[in-house]
Amino acid sequence: MLKFRYLLYVFILFALSPSVFSANDLSISDEAYDALSSQKWENAREKIIQLDKDDPITNLYWGIYYGNRNNPFSDDKLATTYLEKAAIDNLLHARLLLAGRLLFNDNPLVTDYSRGIFWAKTILPTLESNPNNSEYAKNLAMFYLLGIGVEKDIEKAVCLFERAASKGDLFSRNKLEQLKSYDVNGCKQLK
Repeated sequence: MLKFRYLLYVFILFALSPSVFSANDLSISDEAYDALSSQKWENAREKIIQLDKDDPITNLYWGIYYGNRNNPFSDDKLATTYLEKAAIDNLLHARLLLAGRLLFNDNPLVTDYSRGIFWAKTILPTLESNPNNSEYAKNLAMFYLLGIGVEKDIEKAVCLFERAASKGDLFSRNKLEQLKSYDVNGCKQLK
């Protein structure tokens, strides 16, 4: 069970929110971005230290830094603390990562379902208001597929995956292949 929950968290971290590692979206130091995305931990630490301590994106980067299990300096509590600081400052990516961390972490000191659902629900309005954005459609599809903050609805998830896949999203195409055994009666027009 713990391994399954950790795998779900890893899924949230890497598959559900790949745009976290978009330097253009976050407008932050290219060196810190490069070091984190290439998992050069010592270099990443040096670059993040140079960033503005009061900037919410710095907290997001610390959360990613401490939250990656490949990092020998990983620390679940610090990752959660930094992600929560960034989430409070309205960073969508931080909220997404924090929700995944709180819902699916295998560390019982970090897992907190009620807080995870709370942060997931703060993301839903943004995802629902931009269903033509393939990233948002894919993320929203996962929320419906897993029943995170919404009632589980596989048909709606499939429709959202189809929307994202039609815009070239490879993850959504693969997910549709996994879900093809579900009998979905065509996609209704989504709002």
